[in-house]
Amino acid sequence: MGVITHANPEPAVRERVPAELPRLLYILRALAGAGWAHYVERLRIGRDALEASVEAVQATDQDAKRLRATLEGLGPAFVKFGQLLSLRRDMLPEVYIEELQRLQDDVAVFPGEQAREIVERELGKSVHALFTSFDETPLAAASIGQVHTAQLIDGTSVVVKVQRPGIEPIIHADVRIMRFLARQLERYVPESRRFGPGDLVEEFARLINEELDYQVEARNGDLLRENLQDDKHVFVPRIFWEQTSRRVLTMERSFGKKLTHIPSSEQESRRRVAQALMASFLKQVFEDGFFHGDPHPGNVFLLEDGRLCFHDFGIMGRLSAYDQEALAQLILAVSSGEVSWMVDAYFEMGVATEGVDREAFTRDASQALDAYYEAAGKGYSFGEIVRQFALLSQRHRIKLPRQFLLVSKAFMLVESQ
Repeated sequence: MGVITHANPEPAVRERVPAELPRLLYILRALAGAGWAHYVERLRIGRDALEASVEAVQATDQDAKRLRATLEGLGPAFVKFGQLLSLRRDMLPEVYIEELQRLQDDVAVFPGEQAREIVERELGKSVHALFTSFDETPLAAASIGQVHTAQLIDGTSVVVKVQRPGIEPIIHADVRIMRFLARQLERYVPESRRFGPGDLVEEFARLINEELDYQVEARNGDLLRENLQDDKHVFVPRIFWEQTSRRVLTMERSFGKKLTHIPSSEQESRRRVAQALMASFLKQVFEDGFFHGDPHPGNVFLLEDGRLCFHDFGIMGRLSAYDQEALAQLILAVSSGEVSWMVDAYFEMGVATEGVDREAFTRDASQALDAYYEAAGKGYSFGEIVRQFALLSQRHRIKLPRQFLLVSKAFMLVESQ
């Protein structure tokens, strides 16, 4: 750890900064260049090293695009952090939410020979003893790992996700920097405190540590498969534990197409698939309390036999019985049009509501509900009313729990397909 001091009119301030000082300054310059210099300057870290005009960030399309591009350029930890922020409609303007939802990994594949070496080191056997074939050319690549196709000894076709070599220390270093920046924010940018930057970073640290452990994703897949085993319209690939470890995940390969690739002319097929997807999602949320948190078109396929197939179990949500009941009450209240019931249900969802003007919130909620019913004929959905509530939370400075934000995002993804 290092120490830097700043000469300014205030008493000398000595802050402990991460050992990765060059990386920290690089991140600050990048954020300043993306239009966030107003906030970066207030952090009082290496201000002389920043080459950007100090102007407050604006909620414009261009500013949002610059932030997305900056996060993508800063690497996997910041891409993942941006994806977490994309849930926070209670924190960021909608233009930022929409842009952060487009965050993508832009990484080169690593050599197949390295992937083979990682598999052998992790599983303690040669690839030939584990698989009859292992394609060293990756099927897909992302920031944390890449996917290879293979075949088990018994002939089963599988996909093998292999973690990118050296990615853990890179991410852990950036998380340390995020923790430091969160402390600076809370100290020098008072208006940030209501969002709890430190808590947000700690939540991210927990989530990214889980994502770095493929055994967590494997257990998630097993649980989802068990919960949905009686649903004849849904398929969840098997996990092969003998070929799975912290850095290697092997699961059954499935063949299908994205739901967005179903021709618009096949209206009956699209309707059937949409109903099956919504039925499965409602079961996951209200019966199991364990749901797929990112059911976008790339993670839900239509198999050749007509079943839906869920992929990628890294982002999963959990709801307690209390949360399930509160969410159910909110849906019923919205359906009935009872504003006071709706507000009661919303406040029961565990949101931080201390100091909130309940009367003003109820008045705004009533207007949002009226707008929702007016637009109902235009295809608006329950996901939309949940989104409106999140926007109300931002206006009234209500902090929402992650699980509610995750289920609202998942609702909208399911309804959009």
